[in-house]
Amino acid sequence: MISWKVKNTQRLLTEIKNKLSGRYTTKDIRWSIDHNRCFVNQTLERFGSTQVKAGDTISISIEKRAIFHLEPGRILFEDDHLLVYDKPPHLASEKLASLTKTHLVHRLDRDTTGVIILAKTESAQKNLEDQFRQRVVVKKYLALVEGNPGESGKIIGKMAPLSKRQGAIIWGISSKGLFSQTDWVRLRVSGKRALLQCTPLTGRTHQIRVHLAHIGHPIVGDGTYGSRSITGVNRPLLHASAITFKHPISNGSVHFEAPTPPDFL
Repeated sequence: MISWKVKNTQRLLTEIKNKLSGRYTTKDIRWSIDHNRCFVNQTLERFGSTQVKAGDTISISIEKRAIFHLEPGRILFEDDHLLVYDKPPHLASEKLASLTKTHLVHRLDRDTTGVIILAKTESAQKNLEDQFRQRVVVKKYLALVEGNPGESGKIIGKMAPLSKRQGAIIWGISSKGLFSQTDWVRLRVSGKRALLQCTPLTGRTHQIRVHLAHIGHPIVGDGTYGSRSITGVNRPLLHASAITFKHPISNGSVHFEAPTPPDFL
């Protein structure tokens, strides 16, 4: 981690480029800011356009921009109709579909890891999308949260976009939103954190992250809906651990699980 005090008011990206020019590329600096590795006055800052002023302290850990490619070891299942993949962190679902030349059926947040279904044909895509709409797909997530919410619970509330921050949409509970529900059970508790298994009945954007923050137990590392102080974690610790659905051709029930990623462990 590199730290220093700002001398002049300017954009965060400009300040870091001026300070570290010759040592790191602009692409690597921008990637490190975008992926939760930059702090201003010990508060996470993910936008290079943010203004910093004299006296502010910047701390950043520069990492090389990730270059993603198809990893055979992450393929959980593949046939002529679908591909089930263990998505790594920091990879957008749309980018994964492009890499694998498949059709998106559903999405995981960029920093969420785990099981994602990709269709190889338009007919398979339509069948799987219908299953999601009919809520017959069962998804299980692991979430490491701040605090101890108890043994189990059910979170129900309408969700809607509440605000924007430099183009990023912030979601929340709103009476004008769409119905959402997440069931959860506690698997383990250690100190001031707990490991939950979450089962979302609906699939709203950022649903599990918003729901857990709403009950006062945000996901560890979630700088959008939880604490933006330094935690040593570079993403929300949310993992799509398992999924059950009907194969789009055989109509038989299939179930897939993704191993817990190293940073989560």
